[in-house]
Amino acid sequence: MSEIQGHTPGPWRVERPYIRGAGRVIASLESGRNEVEDTANARLIAAAPELYETLMELYKALVIEEISAETRTRACLRGKAVCAKVRGDEGEGR
Repeated sequence: MSEIQGHTPGPWRVERPYIRGAGRVIASLESGRNEVEDTANARLIAAAPELYETLMELYKALVIEEISAETRTRACLRGKAVCAKVRGDEGEGR
């Protein structure tokens, strides 16, 4: 598997109503219908580069047999942390 070509490199961050990365606007989120949903959508969009990197790490850790148990554990923990970040409960360790 190869890296995604052509996207704005991460990290991306939420600066309401925008998602920013590399010093520019990546997306604008201005539905105004539901603040909770808009915030969740913004977190998910902003996490896209990190989600991709983590998914690639997990894929390599679970599919490539030469990777150590320590590397697999680290990849799984990173996956858990990214999911918590998207949910907005980074400090809760779920």
